[in-house]
Amino acid sequence: MVFFNARSIFNKTDVFKSFMTEKRSVYGGVSESKTYNDSAGLSDSTFRWDAGTEGKPKSGAGPTRGMGAFIDRTAIKASIVETGTYTMWHRVETLTRVGEDKSKPIFVGVGYFPDSQDKKGHAKANKELARCLRKYRDLGHVVFGGDLNAHTGLNNDETPVDDAGLMLLNTVNDTDMLMVNAMGSMCSGGPTRVQVQAGAIQQSTLDYVICSPSLASHIRSLVIDTNQMDSDHRPLVLSLGGLLTDKPEKATTREVWNISKIPSPPDDWSWVLACRAQFTKWIGEAGGIIKALDASRVESQRISDILDWSFQRALDDVAYTQLGTKHICLRPTPGLDAATKLLVEQRQVAEDVMWLTIDSREATADDKAEARKLFMTASKAVRSAAMRKREVAELDLFRDVEANQGDSKRFWAMFKRLRGTTRTNKSPPPCR
Repeated sequence: MVFFNARSIFNKTDVFKSFMTEKRSVYGGVSESKTYNDSAGLSDSTFRWDAGTEGKPKSGAGPTRGMGAFIDRTAIKASIVETGTYTMWHRVETLTRVGEDKSKPIFVGVGYFPDSQDKKGHAKANKELARCLRKYRDLGHVVFGGDLNAHTGLNNDETPVDDAGLMLLNTVNDTDMLMVNAMGSMCSGGPTRVQVQAGAIQQSTLDYVICSPSLASHIRSLVIDTNQMDSDHRPLVLSLGGLLTDKPEKATTREVWNISKIPSPPDDWSWVLACRAQFTKWIGEAGGIIKALDASRVESQRISDILDWSFQRALDDVAYTQLGTKHICLRPTPGLDAATKLLVEQRQVAEDVMWLTIDSREATADDKAEARKLFMTASKAVRSAAMRKREVAELDLFRDVEANQGDSKRFWAMFKRLRGTTRTNKSPPPCR
């Protein structure tokens, strides 16, 4: 398993998937994923992306915060069991070994906690974490990790222990869990956050892995890997042994909406009329939902989520009855092309040179500043290449739609006009 604060997963998707493949990881928990309402393209034939709670984009900026996980759909059966404000949980199915009475599932969680100075936020986050740890500890094995923004003095962190760190350690003790970072014989590396800046390098430990005592004998190692993949955090790689996971049946296709023959006015108004009828019905139901939730004093964000879900369900129903579905092949897992591999290797060389220079007694302050600058330049080149690759992929998709899916364009154009009457920015999903 891997736990990693990516500082946006979009420009690291291929690199992170390659890292997971190299480490033979079946679960990749991502903190600060920043994929608000824009994560459809992250899944492929090997890795499924499950998004947790995501932060809305701020004015003039992109998405904020967020968490999610890549699941190796070819290796494990994992399903989301809970998504909270600060944590997200999967249940991984296991098989019974010889001599065991009954297999226990593994509940794996990823988290992203508030800034370390936010004491009230950490109190809420630890309360949510403690509740989940107790609940899932009684149901099976538990693993939890992520960027918890707390200083505990572990893994070569010279930052003083803060209130957030004390709260986290108390949560671990009160729930009878184990802090794997504190297992000297099992944990190596650190600190977990290394930010290279023009003027200096900041280092601390903010990322942790917690597990239930039932997994103590299965822990082989926890490695704080130095491959930061252009984040300011290092990935935590947890290796477990002696567990048999239930593998899913191999899926060769996925079900999507059949948009090849959408009824088009003026010859056929059936699709338009069906959408209008469904939206009229939904608007009436939505008013009742809002009144009921307001009367129950449900918070506004929860009301918004419920309305989103009900609207999406309405769209599902009308699309299923009017359009139907078809099966297509899963998108293959992308690999690193030769150009990207070369840039990654150049960045690694620049990083090695930087650390040699910084640790050298003969290096001057100017030498160290130049080494940091070269590393930052190499890192920027990798990020830029990743974003260019994504832009090219999106352009190819657009051209394919433009050249081969005229019906699809008419579908979206019609729906855009209809959508204006519902006062929502939701659109029908491309797949079911």
